[in-house]
Amino acid sequence: VFIDAEFARTPEGKFIPVSVAAMDYQGRILINTVVCPRQQIRNYETRCHGLTEEELLGKEDSEEIIGKIQDLVQDKVLVGNDLQLDIKALRVDIGTIAGIRDLANSKAVRRRIENPHPTIGLKEIAKKLLNLDIQQGPHSAWEDARTIRQAYMAVEGDWEDHFVKKAGNTLT
Repeated sequence: VFIDAEFARTPEGKFIPVSVAAMDYQGRILINTVVCPRQQIRNYETRCHGLTEEELLGKEDSEEIIGKIQDLVQDKVLVGNDLQLDIKALRVDIGTIAGIRDLANSKAVRRRIENPHPTIGLKEIAKKLLNLDIQQGPHSAWEDARTIRQAYMAVEGDWEDHFVKKAGNTLT
């Protein structure tokens, strides 16, 4: 499952999804939605994703979307870019997924775009690997998820997994 999300922040600084997109290996849309946070929001982070409080009102409930994500990713490999925040904010139970493939720290991506840094942003990956200019304005979870899929497909044959034993499951 290729996934990306955009977030707002609660008064405690916790990230809450306001936009979530996911697609399967074949490129079919699994979810592409704007989300209404159930929690009180301190900062909508509109400068990042362009979504305002008014645009979120009446949209799908954040808790319902988080539940849908749990079902979508169960027993699947989760592919994204810099997935730590997405996993935490979407409350993905890594014990229920088949693995993680994160483009941000992929050796295959670093070799292909000749970048020695340990973490690479999606915008740079898109430009150097796919010759795409993304994130020119507000970030879009859908555009990012689609780009993540394209980038992964471009390096999949060279991918190197790093296995970690976690609660009886082998994760990558």
